[in-house]
Amino acid sequence: MKKSREEYRAWICSIRKRCGMDLDEFGASLCHYVRDRTVGEEVCRPFLGRMVQLWECGQNQCKNIETFLALALVEYCGTIDAAPCISQEERQARYDHVRKRMLEFHGKELYVRNLNHVLLVGAIRGLYSLRDVIDKRKELNERLRGSKLSLGQKRDNSVKFMTVIIEPRIMHAATYEEMEAIIMEHKDYFLGGRVVGERMKKRYGEIHGLNREFGFKEAVCLYAPRFKNSFSHLFMEDVAISRGWLLEFCIRMRMGREEINEVLKDARMEPLSDEKEHTESLIQPYGEMGVGSKMWFAALEQEARTRVRHGLMPEEDTVFLRRYADIYGLPFHMKVLAAAVSCLHILERNQEYQYPADFYLERILQNGEMVSFLNAFWEECRAYDGEDEDDGGRERWIAGRLLGEASERVYMLDEQEIFTGLGRLKSTYKKRAQDCLEESAPYYRMPEEKGVFLTPAEFKEAEAQYTCAAVLYSIFTGRLWNGRYCEPEPEESRKMKAGCFDLYYFLKALWEAYLDKKPLVRAGEGYRIKLPSGKPVGPRFDDEGITGALMEALAIMAGNPDYCPESFQ
Repeated sequence: MKKSREEYRAWICSIRKRCGMDLDEFGASLCHYVRDRTVGEEVCRPFLGRMVQLWECGQNQCKNIETFLALALVEYCGTIDAAPCISQEERQARYDHVRKRMLEFHGKELYVRNLNHVLLVGAIRGLYSLRDVIDKRKELNERLRGSKLSLGQKRDNSVKFMTVIIEPRIMHAATYEEMEAIIMEHKDYFLGGRVVGERMKKRYGEIHGLNREFGFKEAVCLYAPRFKNSFSHLFMEDVAISRGWLLEFCIRMRMGREEINEVLKDARMEPLSDEKEHTESLIQPYGEMGVGSKMWFAALEQEARTRVRHGLMPEEDTVFLRRYADIYGLPFHMKVLAAAVSCLHILERNQEYQYPADFYLERILQNGEMVSFLNAFWEECRAYDGEDEDDGGRERWIAGRLLGEASERVYMLDEQEIFTGLGRLKSTYKKRAQDCLEESAPYYRMPEEKGVFLTPAEFKEAEAQYTCAAVLYSIFTGRLWNGRYCEPEPEESRKMKAGCFDLYYFLKALWEAYLDKKPLVRAGEGYRIKLPSGKPVGPRFDDEGITGALMEALAIMAGNPDYCPESFQ
């Protein structure tokens, strides 16, 4: 069974201690590949010591494959540098060690299925450093692109399962030049890396009966919006896609177990596990709820909790099956920023538009321009040096900036949303989009029993605040809101308290007011819970109070010199 998050954390700690490095030294000895927005290219970067500290505290996990390979290499030989003079036996020993660690912590192997993986294998074997992979990939791609193949030829060549022929030769290459010659000899195979995308696109069309009115790209926008900017990786020769990424994409695209296994086979990856203690055994329809719908995620979460309660699988293994698992892993300050921007948008425009919950919970966070803005905005919050330097001054500055620039940016995203112009869509697409919108109804449709003491106008106003409460519930717990309120898990509560103690109690009160079964009653400019006795209880909530609490939390965190979260990539 794949090792747990705690074992992963302990493994990283043991490597650093055995190497005798401090946090900064250890981070500098590793690497990861990121796209530098200033130059528009992928670059290799080391890690800061504070990121290593988050790994060792279990607050974050390194998910990049090159980072994991770097950890395994540093464990084995203390460095990720090239080792040009070692024997073939030692090269194989390095690879065997890394392969063993990948199976233990990731449950998968590194197959020679594309150019990026071939180059990673060469780095593991010491032919060159992991830091050199990006440059070598660029160089080889230039040479490969000199060979002209039609799209049809690429598709035909990509279907050939050449791994069994190429991999043994790559494993016996003693120099980079030998490996380069093998790559160029089989250049048609490496130019034909479209197999996963082309086959998945064809299979998806067969399953769902897509036609010219509703294509694969539109389906991605509708069902898997967080993959809108990355699904093209399926059609690219030189981009590595992980099994976890592909698996989540297939689930979001509402593919059944059999279809997912076919896609994994096309990608030369392991099929879904059938073992009951493995979370992948949960990927199956529940009644009439097909894989990937929001109702399916709700049923899946319930089934996962049952298995955890009976000791059939560990709690941490169920996280990747959450609808909003990626949001759950965000740094706390980014959750607060995303919450503030979402609430500003909801409270301003909820009466005019209704969106699937994914708009607030995913699209804002995966939009490149918005991510850059939020990262830069956080740094400005930290660096605030206005005349009034207390939290009150910082809070007023944050409110002014968010109400201005952030709102405009969100409204710009509005215009890009396919759901904004349902009337302009062809009938097939419109029906599917409306069905998808209906799945999000628990987020924006407040139960009628909550408003029995409210006028229609008051109910509409309170409904916007209810939507805020539901969206915040998912942002801070990583859970799908399906209309049934559950207290956050102890670990989630601990993280919220650690992030901002005051905000935790505000959120708890907000959720109890709007998401439980007690009715609301008008109280001045806001709303409170109404008890059977008729007495209003608890805090009074209004639009300014909800956004104000989030901005106050940002001011508190930004003004704390000891608060050092990771950046949001």
